[in-house]
Amino acid sequence: MSNEVKLNTSKILTLRSNKCWSQEELASASGLSVRTIQRVEKSGIASLETTKALSSVFGVSPLELQNNSSVENMSLNFIVKYAWLFAFALSSVFFGM
Repeated sequence: MSNEVKLNTSKILTLRSNKCWSQEELASASGLSVRTIQRVEKSGIASLETTKALSSVFGVSPLELQNNSSVENMSLNFIVKYAWLFAFALSSVFFGM
């Protein structure tokens, strides 16, 4: 199991901006290094501990900081699930079934 979490960088930047904090102030408030804050804001990749520290400082749940890709996952699952139907329909058109 991976110890990395994909975070929503724009959400983190918005939360930091709402508090009028610099990266240094966020690092101090969360107990993280400035380099960690920079990395998270750039890549969106964080450890579970970093995610917990940031969510605690911002007063939100760790899930609220995560990247919302459920719509993307749902679309991909839909495509995979019904790809056979599309392939059958397409082959029927080409082969005159």
